[in-house]
Amino acid sequence: ILGFEDSKTIPINSCLSVGVISVSSQATDKQYVGSIVGRGVNKNNTKPTNTYGAKETWEACTSWWGYNNPITDGQMTLAAMNGASGYVYGTMTLEPQYWSYVRGGTPELKSFLKGEEISLTSADIVNTAWYTSEESGATYTLNTTGELLGFAQLGSTKKFQGQTIKLGRDIDLKDALWIPITSFKGTFEGEGKTISHLYIKTDTDRTGMFKTLESAGCARNFKLIESYVEGGSIVGSVVGRALGNVDTIYSEATVVSNGACNGGIIGQAWTTAITIENCWFAGELYVNADIACYSGGILGENRNTTVNIKNCLYTGKIITQSKQKDVYLGGINGSTGVYGTKTGAKIFIDGCISTGTFKNHTENKNNNYVAAILGCSLNDNNSENVTATITNCCAKQESWKWAFSFIEGVSTQEGLIPEEDMKNNKLQGVITLNPTYWAFIQDGTPELRSFLKGNELQ
Repeated sequence: ILGFEDSKTIPINSCLSVGVISVSSQATDKQYVGSIVGRGVNKNNTKPTNTYGAKETWEACTSWWGYNNPITDGQMTLAAMNGASGYVYGTMTLEPQYWSYVRGGTPELKSFLKGEEISLTSADIVNTAWYTSEESGATYTLNTTGELLGFAQLGSTKKFQGQTIKLGRDIDLKDALWIPITSFKGTFEGEGKTISHLYIKTDTDRTGMFKTLESAGCARNFKLIESYVEGGSIVGSVVGRALGNVDTIYSEATVVSNGACNGGIIGQAWTTAITIENCWFAGELYVNADIACYSGGILGENRNTTVNIKNCLYTGKIITQSKQKDVYLGGINGSTGVYGTKTGAKIFIDGCISTGTFKNHTENKNNNYVAAILGCSLNDNNSENVTATITNCCAKQESWKWAFSFIEGVSTQEGLIPEEDMKNNKLQGVITLNPTYWAFIQDGTPELRSFLKGNELQ
């Protein structure tokens, strides 16, 4: 904001500094760099008030006063400055005639607004006061944007072991920058509610609403809509790496992965047997990687464990771009395999339907395993303990060449059905769908009853 203050009184109030700086001087001493003031001679003259600088952009301090005397008051992370996060709303007083809170970005001057303006209330301020005890068995119900953001903030250090977190209502996160729950050992019970505008943008691995869902944890019974999740490897809209069960989740999020192991719902199942049931991915998965891709509409990669996927539906879109390596892509599961010294991996897929689409833009066309249900089952150590059992599944013939592909190099078209023959109740007698989970749709393909969109045939 101000480069140099020369013993003059210069008030600085209600300013934000989120730009970047590059200092190329070879001088090693007397470099004065600050997000608000480069050098202030007298800190009693120039003292910023209600003013903040981005902590990530500036070298661990906001302003410099005199020689090597940093003042750090006013540091704030870009995540906290995100206009929708409620952090800056509760910390900084922005004059409404000048400033606007912006969806998915830092506040902007109203006179030159670029982003989408949003309104905030006290209920949007990050709130952790509801969390009163770490005692196992405790149940907490979240009813506001601020409380759900508070859950994310707490989740960077707490595991919620044996606890239940419930949603009490539909919650709009307003594209606040979500902090993925690091290691969740509780039950996240959505109670059939909807989370909208969840926003994650990072280059780290294991990314999703939950970074890791531990074996003692589970996530269930909610919808995720109008959301964006971007990360490195092991990325899913709901869970990055799953060691716990997931059921009854609908996601139409946009998922972007810049590495291996990515799925519409879960990026990777890891070492512990899990069940994925009654889940529907209707979003878009984009993969851009320089390494092998393991991409699936429901689950990206099953690595060294046993996974049961039951009554799941894929209607979305997967687009992969792998510049050098192989692609393992499936509408339900991208790959199941054994790696390293592990001794086995199993996949059981039952009662699942894949009507979504894919585009594979890999530059290496030699090892592409792409199929509607299971992309490939494979071995890294020549073990024979990799099995895939697929029953009562079908896929839209127009979108896929193969239904399943296997380690032996054998692929099959069994289960590929023309879309017209999947509509109404034409699948009766062709595959057996559990009526508890599935509904036949008038002039449409079957849908999961928990998230019904079309008109059910009676």
